[in-house]
Amino acid sequence: MLRYVAFIWNTVEAASGREAAELIGAFRQLAPKWQCRQNSDGLVVFDSGEESADCKAFVLPGGNGLILGQIFSSLSAVSTEVAIDAASALRYSRSGGRAFRDELWGSYVAFFNDRAYHRRYVTRDCSGKIPCFRLKARTVTVVFSDVNDVRSLPMLSMSINWSYIAAFLFYEQLQIRECGVNEITEVLAGDVVEFGEMEAKQSVLWDPRRIAQRMRFSEPTAAMEELRNTTQACVGTWASVYGNIIHSLSGGIDSSVVLSCLTRKGDGPEITCLNRFTEARNEDERTYARLAAAQAKVPLIERHWEDGMRILDERILGFPTSAKPSMSVVAGCLDIDARNELARRLDAEATWTGQGGDHLFFSDSSPLGASDFARQRGMRPGIIQAVTDSAKVSGESYWSVVRSTAADWRHETPWIPGHLLDRKSLFANPDAVPPKILDYLAHPWACDLESLPKGKQFQIYILAEVTNRHRPTANLEMAPEHHPLLSQPLMELCLQIPTYLLLIGGRSRGLVRKAFQGQVPAPILDRVTKGSTTAFWMQNVLRSTVFIRDLLLGGALRRERLIDANSLEPYLDGSRRIPPEQFMGLFACISAELWTRSWMRDKVRAVA
Repeated sequence: MLRYVAFIWNTVEAASGREAAELIGAFRQLAPKWQCRQNSDGLVVFDSGEESADCKAFVLPGGNGLILGQIFSSLSAVSTEVAIDAASALRYSRSGGRAFRDELWGSYVAFFNDRAYHRRYVTRDCSGKIPCFRLKARTVTVVFSDVNDVRSLPMLSMSINWSYIAAFLFYEQLQIRECGVNEITEVLAGDVVEFGEMEAKQSVLWDPRRIAQRMRFSEPTAAMEELRNTTQACVGTWASVYGNIIHSLSGGIDSSVVLSCLTRKGDGPEITCLNRFTEARNEDERTYARLAAAQAKVPLIERHWEDGMRILDERILGFPTSAKPSMSVVAGCLDIDARNELARRLDAEATWTGQGGDHLFFSDSSPLGASDFARQRGMRPGIIQAVTDSAKVSGESYWSVVRSTAADWRHETPWIPGHLLDRKSLFANPDAVPPKILDYLAHPWACDLESLPKGKQFQIYILAEVTNRHRPTANLEMAPEHHPLLSQPLMELCLQIPTYLLLIGGRSRGLVRKAFQGQVPAPILDRVTKGSTTAFWMQNVLRSTVFIRDLLLGGALRRERLIDANSLEPYLDGSRRIPPEQFMGLFACISAELWTRSWMRDKVRAVA
C-alpha cells in the first residue's frame, strides 16, 4: 500500500508556516526516502514511493492537488491512466471535491488545493479502501494513512481515549470518527475535510441518504439487468488493473458472483482461488467452491484454517500500533505467515473477496421489503406480492407482515437498531460505557434517515459498517485485500434499487440470484445457509486460555475498570463454556487489550 503523510496549515498565519516548516523538516529526516508529491504553500504531501497495481500517485496540474490510489473515468474505461487536464483540476479543487466525486470513481484519498480562496480539502472515497486519519500538531494538521509514520514527529501529543475503548468493548462493530487516541480523528469513507482560515470542518461528501432518495426502478427486469451489468463492469474495470490475484472463494453467492465476473471475458488477471475450511458444521464449503472454480475454469487451492495459523501467545504482543483497535487486524496477524507464503509462491498482487455483497445485494430476514413498498408506492397492485415475499424471507406470518406494513405506511418511523437497544455486553463494565451509547455509536450516515423507507435506512446502516471495516496492515501484507463489490457505481445502483426488488421471490439477495442465473452454479444460487468460522476461532481461543487469562486479568483494561473481570474469569479458567453469541465480545476484549499494550509499549520505548 502506498503510505502517505500530508501537512496542511493556514497560509495567512506566519506562526503556522514556521511550525509547518519545522514539522516538514523533521519528517524529511525521519523518512528521507519518501517522495514529496505536492509542495505548495499550505499543502505538502509525501508518500512512501511504494506504488502498486492499484495505488498510484496522480499529481493534478496547476498545483491543484494530488490523488493517491486508483481512479477510473467511467465503467467502460479500462485504462489505468486517467488524464486530468488543468481546467478539470481547477474545477475539482474549487468544488471541494464534489465535481471529482461525480466524474471519477475508484479507491483514493484526494488532496485538493484551492489557492485562490486559501482552502484545502481532503476526501476519502466511499469504498474506504485507503485509510485516512488526521491530528493536530499545534496549528498544523497532519493527515496520514498509518500512525506509525508520524508518531515520532515533534509537537504531537497522544493519549488513549478510554471512552472509545469502552464503546468498542460494548459494540465491536462501531465505525465513527473518534479513534482510540484522543487526538486522532478518522476521515471516514465518503468524508471530506475542509481547511480554511478557521478550524477544519469534516462532513459527508458522498452521501448515501441522498442517493437512496433517487429510486430508479419499479419493476424487476430493468433492475436485474442493470445490477448484472454494473457488477460485471465494476469487477471488469478493477480486473484490468491487476496481473495476478488470489480470489478468496468461500463458495457463497458473493465471492462466486465476483469470480464469474472476473472470468467472463477471459482477458483478465491470472486467478488462483483459495478456499479455507474446517470440518465443523457450516465451516466446510468446499463442495460449493469446487463448483464455482470448475465452471470458471480456474485452479482452486483448499487450505485448512489450521495450516500456518498461530495460536494466541506472547508473539502477538508485537501487535502493530494503529489508530483504532480492530478484531480483523488481530485475526490477520495470526494468519499472516500463511497468507504471505501463498502470495509469495503465486506472485500475487492482491487477495480479492466478495465482501460487501451482503450489504449491497441485501442479505436480510426481516419484513422490511413490504414496508418499503408501501412507503414508496402505497397500497397499489404489487403490495400483495411484496407482503408474500416479506413473509417468506422473514418467517413471519402473512397477517403479521400486513399489520407492520400498514403501520409503517401510516407513519414515517425510523428504523431502530434493535440489536443495540437491549444489548447486554457480557464483559464490558456498564459503568465505563459512554452515556447515550446509541448516539455515541451513530455513524454520520445513520443520522436523519426518517425520510427514507425503513429497509433503506437499514441498508445504509450496515453499509456504513462495512465500508469502514477495512484495516490493512501496510507493512505486513504481501497481497492486501481488495473488495471489488465496494465500488462507487455499484454502491450507488444498489442504494437506488428498492429493497422489495432486492428481496424478490421472498429470498435474501433475491435479485442478484436471478441476475446471475446461468453464470453462477445453480446449487450456489439456491443456497439458504451461509458459512461461518466462529467455531474455529472459538477453538483457537480455547487453546490459548492460559495466555488470554494472564493478558486480560492482568492487563490495562482491568486496571482502567473497562472490563468486568468477574464475568470474564469463569470463561478463562475453563469452568464455563463461552456461548457463541458472546464470543465476539471476548475477542473484542483481546483485541482492545493488545491494542492498548502496543501504545503503552511504544510510549515506554519513546521515553527510553
